[in-house]
Amino acid sequence: MHKLMKLESKKYNFKRYIFKAISITLILITFLLLIFFADQEISGKTFMDIHQIYMLSKTLVNISFLILASVMLGRIVIGEYDKQTISILFSYPISRKKLILSKLLLICSFIFIAIICATTLLTSTLYVVSHIYYDTPFDITPQGYWSLLVNLLINSLAYTCLSTTSLYFGLKKKSSTRTIIAGVIIALFLGSNIGDFSLANIILVPIVFAVVGIFFTSMVIKNLEQTDI
Repeated sequence: MHKLMKLESKKYNFKRYIFKAISITLILITFLLLIFFADQEISGKTFMDIHQIYMLSKTLVNISFLILASVMLGRIVIGEYDKQTISILFSYPISRKKLILSKLLLICSFIFIAIICATTLLTSTLYVVSHIYYDTPFDITPQGYWSLLVNLLINSLAYTCLSTTSLYFGLKKKSSTRTIIAGVIIALFLGSNIGDFSLANIILVPIVFAVVGIFFTSMVIKNLEQTDI
């Protein structure tokens, strides 16, 4: 499986997605810093504590990388159908399930690491900036640190699994466009706010969606052996 994942990363020039992930992270940092300094002029204090910084960073990262995941799924998985190279791929002496699973594991591993790194970088940047500009900067206790770390790991895993949901909709019509649209809709739905309430802030919600996504994706992979190309 590791060799297949390595071959897929070379085939699709995975460095471009690393560059995209870095670009997304830098754009999000710039956006949050603009909010921070603009709000400084008006209210004097944008964030009340580290948890508020983390929740905002996490929400923006989740939305951005759910969309990126759908783009990757559309290109790396559904793209084989669009370019009609799937028949060549499935002619290899390797099971269809293993071929598709290697693609999914490659994408999911990348998205999981990217969400952790981006969220950590955004939160850390705003935390350092707030310490510089606030007269009474807020601190974080060891218990608070471990709480954030556990939440980050659970959130990253949940949203990584959730990202596969768009694959189900894409495979139904074998359309990369439909895959991306599904990913955008899911991301915006979970990232939407009603006042101070957001579905993305309830960790159980993405977990439920992740379970549903894994279920439908597993059903699709299970039926690949019987599905005509």
